[in-house]
Amino acid sequence: MDQSESHEERKQRIKRKRDAQRAEKDARKRAKKARADARRGIDRSLNPPAPPPLTPLSISPTPQTTSPTPTPFGIPTVALLGCGSWFSLKHHQPYLAKLHTKTPPSIRLTSTFSRSPSSIAKSSKVLAHNNVPTTALQTFTSSPFPPPSFFHSAQIVIVTLPFTNNCAEDAIKKIMNLYPNIKIIVEKPAPPLPPPLSTNIAVLENWIAKPSFAKFKKNLSLHIMDHGRPTSYKFTLTQSAPQNDDDGWRELRYCVHDVGVHAVRIIRDLFGEVSEVTNDSTFICDEANRTVEAGGNLIHENKLAGTTLFQFRPNLSKSENVAKLTISFESSSPDLEYDVTNAEGDSWIGGGVSAALSAAITFVTNSNSTKNSSLGRRLCYEEGRRDVMIVEKLVSGGGVVDVVNMVQKLPREQSPSYSNTTSTNAKRYDFVVRCGGVEDVKRSVAKIRRFAPNGLFPTQVEIVGGENMMQEGEGGGRIRLEIPTLNRLIDFNADASTVTIQSGTTLRTLVSLLAEKNYGLPSLPILLDQTIGGCIATGSHGSGLKLGTISDQVVSAQIVLFETGECVRLTMKDELLKLARCSLGRLGVVVEVTLQVTSLKKFAKTEVIVSSAKEIDAVSKAHEHCWVHWVGDRGFAICLDEAEEGSAYSGRNWYPFSAQLEKEMDGRNVVRNGSGGRNWTMQYSVKLSMLEELLQVIKRVEKTFSDKYNTSPPFELKFLRSSDRTIHAPNSSDEEDTEGWVALNVWWECFEEDLLELKREMEGLSESRVHHGKYHNMAAPMMPTTMPTTMPTTMPTTMPTTMPTTMPTTMPTTTPTISVILPVYNALPYLALAVQDILKQEVGGGLELVLSDDGSTDGSFEWILELCEEMKRAGRDFEVVEVDDGGGEENPSKLLETREGADIKADVDKGAPCVEKVTAKDVANSIARNAKLIFVRQKVRANRGQGKTQTRCLQFCRGKYMGFMEADDERDEGNYAELVELLELREGEIDAACCKVRCIGWDREGMERYAAWQNSLLSNSNMRAARFLEIPSLMQATILRREVLLSCLVEEAFMDSEMWSIDYHFWLTFFKKGFRVEKLEEGGKFSWRQHPGQQTRNHGRLSIENMRKCKCQVLAEMARGCGEGSDGRIIVYSVGVTLTGWVEDLVAEGLEVEAREWRGNLEGGETEDRMRLFAFGMEKMRNKILCEVGTGWREELDLFVS
Repeated sequence: MDQSESHEERKQRIKRKRDAQRAEKDARKRAKKARADARRGIDRSLNPPAPPPLTPLSISPTPQTTSPTPTPFGIPTVALLGCGSWFSLKHHQPYLAKLHTKTPPSIRLTSTFSRSPSSIAKSSKVLAHNNVPTTALQTFTSSPFPPPSFFHSAQIVIVTLPFTNNCAEDAIKKIMNLYPNIKIIVEKPAPPLPPPLSTNIAVLENWIAKPSFAKFKKNLSLHIMDHGRPTSYKFTLTQSAPQNDDDGWRELRYCVHDVGVHAVRIIRDLFGEVSEVTNDSTFICDEANRTVEAGGNLIHENKLAGTTLFQFRPNLSKSENVAKLTISFESSSPDLEYDVTNAEGDSWIGGGVSAALSAAITFVTNSNSTKNSSLGRRLCYEEGRRDVMIVEKLVSGGGVVDVVNMVQKLPREQSPSYSNTTSTNAKRYDFVVRCGGVEDVKRSVAKIRRFAPNGLFPTQVEIVGGENMMQEGEGGGRIRLEIPTLNRLIDFNADASTVTIQSGTTLRTLVSLLAEKNYGLPSLPILLDQTIGGCIATGSHGSGLKLGTISDQVVSAQIVLFETGECVRLTMKDELLKLARCSLGRLGVVVEVTLQVTSLKKFAKTEVIVSSAKEIDAVSKAHEHCWVHWVGDRGFAICLDEAEEGSAYSGRNWYPFSAQLEKEMDGRNVVRNGSGGRNWTMQYSVKLSMLEELLQVIKRVEKTFSDKYNTSPPFELKFLRSSDRTIHAPNSSDEEDTEGWVALNVWWECFEEDLLELKREMEGLSESRVHHGKYHNMAAPMMPTTMPTTMPTTMPTTMPTTMPTTMPTTMPTTTPTISVILPVYNALPYLALAVQDILKQEVGGGLELVLSDDGSTDGSFEWILELCEEMKRAGRDFEVVEVDDGGGEENPSKLLETREGADIKADVDKGAPCVEKVTAKDVANSIARNAKLIFVRQKVRANRGQGKTQTRCLQFCRGKYMGFMEADDERDEGNYAELVELLELREGEIDAACCKVRCIGWDREGMERYAAWQNSLLSNSNMRAARFLEIPSLMQATILRREVLLSCLVEEAFMDSEMWSIDYHFWLTFFKKGFRVEKLEEGGKFSWRQHPGQQTRNHGRLSIENMRKCKCQVLAEMARGCGEGSDGRIIVYSVGVTLTGWVEDLVAEGLEVEAREWRGNLEGGETEDRMRLFAFGMEKMRNKILCEVGTGWREELDLFVS
């Protein structure tokens, strides 16, 4: 490189070279396509079909896929489609301008569009008046729909078009079709749109965001606590009718829609879902006199009934415009009134607009729970459509209100991604279900029972309330069930000291309401934004040996059971309540709970320094609340004791810490060197008698971190009373236990592998219990297979006499040592050998083979049925389970596309060795004595892909260890026993064991060098270092601990996509989570068959390009530090098209990438903490680079990729 070349010149030179490489690549593609066309006799130059004409606001049949250009620092870019309405000019645009001009800016306005030049002029004037320079915006006008350039720089489009004449509806449908990545915010009323909608659309609802409404809602709850539940309500609205149709915005006949949707929303928010509308009067729209009238009775699912009346009259004065809600109680109780038009400190028209806009922008751009609000989730499209449906019933004569979009089936690539506080990978769901009330939940569970894969709800449904969970949902959460509006106080009983509240209510709201009446909960966690349902599901708690968890305070619960779909109320006499108090979301959807409360106490705080287990034990027993922070070689015990001069208990009385403790804690929770890492919280509890052993664990982990990072992290010790009221809570114990528990809790910023050091230590302690609401790698405990003998009175007294067809017909009495999953698709003639090699393996404790046919057309399915018949005759253990995972066409995604019939036979005849002939009878007679076959049979046979087939089998696996097999491979006898022995010998040290691989079959020489490379990787460190080069071990040559496999599956390791490498993504997930693997140096091997029809040779998802995309996704997370503020910069060294490919794929992941062509040295200067990738496939080249870098090589920051 010319030393005088400037940085900018160098960038331009690299860009020109990259452009030339792209052009060359495109030319090769065009030439290849031309050759293919020539072979097929296609001449694309002859009369190409003209594109169909586009009518105004129609949908183009050929969607464009322009993606929005990201802005620096993640600032959302916003475009306005329709900017001339008076409401947008007066309320939306001034606030958006404020967000644009603040420091730092919250959004960046990019462009405005209107069909009218006068509207553009008005908008530009308003924005300029609010300090948005006109030069910062592009303006578009005079066309029915914005041109593509309007959308190029926009991530969010705010649509402010008339509800009438389908204007808004047509525009949004066109955006969804042409620009599927664009997020949309639409003004009310919400237009009808086709699913899937996901989180891409929010509907602006400002009335529930009004400060006066929040205050009134709290007053209503306090009124209910004093006077009981409401008996009725009346909402009356009288407003001036528009003088003309105002260009479609306020057409007279749509006046009720325009305002009624806001009124209906606050009614639903206060009283729950509306199930029916009755209307005895006729909708009146008098065009001549400019008057409109509509109204009717709303009947809620809780049987409360109210009346509504909407009147629009011409030329009303300001004082005659009224919107008022009056709520009635028992005759002796005063009415409660909310005057929307004259609420103190609020604007009748524009109140809440700024809060709604901010929440909507956050909702559509970021579903992370730490940044999203309850208000944002209530602005989803489904909520807006519910309001419109109720208004339409009011103007059309009434009727039953149907549920909108209750279950959306979402394509994987379009489904919404969600992440929680500790999630590195946003999760995607097959279904998203949003529920407005209890009846919605019941209907949704009923639909889920029909849609859910295999019908096994505990591993398939993730219930979402406040999204504050510190651990990703169990089992991957293929179905997301949201209950954002179940947040009302139902009842308060001062005599019994109980409060009944819906499960979506936050602790903060409940604590505030109880404090107003001088009541409280005896113990609270410090995080008050959790919902009641989430607290109970995970056993959240405060700290004190005299106190339990919030789950222990539950005296009754209303729950929609997954088992039956029924909504039941469980009381103290029902055995099931013990399970429901901390069910981890596996029993059903808790919709309402009754909690025991106490009189509000005041506490004073003291701080004691402790240095031994004996001192900690004494302090914890002497004080009502005690929380110890162990830092270095001592602990700081914060103690709370009842005192008249103290502060009312709120769960936050521990703060502020003393100056000494603040100084000790400062910066210690960051436990890492260099960039990367993320926030984790984890908790394990042990019996109080094991306090000394727990302290030794702390000291050992402290030493490990001190040696590694020259710092020691803080540890929290919390204390809990033992409880026999729960099963899965951190303090669950037998009835006779009175000892109490101590919980070790951490909140660190670190790498996951460092957190696993503590995890391994804690799991080595006797009877340690994990807090399932925080980080862990354990599968949540399964619910009992039989229901308790004492059933709630509201549940049917008789249970079904037959098990559902989606469940095994017999339940196992023992747990096998290993479960092996075998997906089958067109596997003849190799299938018999593969099945025999598994079932003849002798493994102490037993082996089960769980196989499923994925719609084979070559006779594989019939062979499996024949095998079952032969096993029946031979008296062997087998089971056939039929599952209904929906209909489906054959091979819908071409997931297993191979060359057909004659082509394969010709290749086999040329060079494939003969396959040993093994019959079904031979297999049945060679099965080991403690081996079992489970055949998972589809009710509707279809090819759904390898990932879904493996997941289908997984539901029926019970083994301690898990393995996989392909239907065309073989393995040596005794191989599984050797792998199990290695895992058991290295308990606590490794999480998976694998064996070496040999290639067999046709053309095996082509893969033997690859197999030799895999076989050379024996240690965990070698396999981890090679993980971005190639798959370090075949999945089929590996067995894993069950909990490790399930932990990796949380992040879609079995994601099915036509172009997604299932096995490779699994291994990247495995190493990302810090798990360890070791390979057998000697012993049996796995035989990897090479043949013309195998996926390795035929499937596109195993191409270099698609494997690279899989790697780039994980590399992007590492480079960004998992989104915790690092800038995500990365340097790539390589040459030619390899360099270009890596740069393009990393840029597609949102990284800032610097490309450096390798010239034998590390040119480019300092790299600071930036990651460096060396993209070279040849080992000889990699060795040269290692010599060049020498001692400057940085683990986890410098990586070889291929």
